[in-house]
Amino acid sequence: MDQMKRVSVFLMAVLIGCGITACSFSDDGESETMADILAYDMGDSSSELVLVFNSWPGISGTPAVVDESDDEVIVEVSITRPTEMIADVAVRTEASLTLDEPLGDRQVVNTDGDLIERRE
Repeated sequence: MDQMKRVSVFLMAVLIGCGITACSFSDDGESETMADILAYDMGDSSSELVLVFNSWPGISGTPAVVDESDDEVIVEVSITRPTEMIADVAVRTEASLTLDEPLGDRQVVNTDGDLIERRE
């Protein structure tokens, strides 16, 4: 295989890999991906949610409310990690966010519409 074909195959593999892992690379040597939210719990107030997700050692997440309606609250957590090799070990992590209104009877769902259960 000539040099140009090898470069094309490599670039295609990188693009497919990023699409599969939903990551985007920034200029500062980091990648951003969305965390799988495992559960939620209530914080100190009826408007504070604590989201539970897996991350990597030393890497925190940034929670966000995507949308709030009368029936549900849609949330996400983005994780920015260095693209350099780090331990591929899952660490249970928590991050808090504040809703515009108390949660009440609304469901908490992720951006795919999957229900997120309250931690027991």
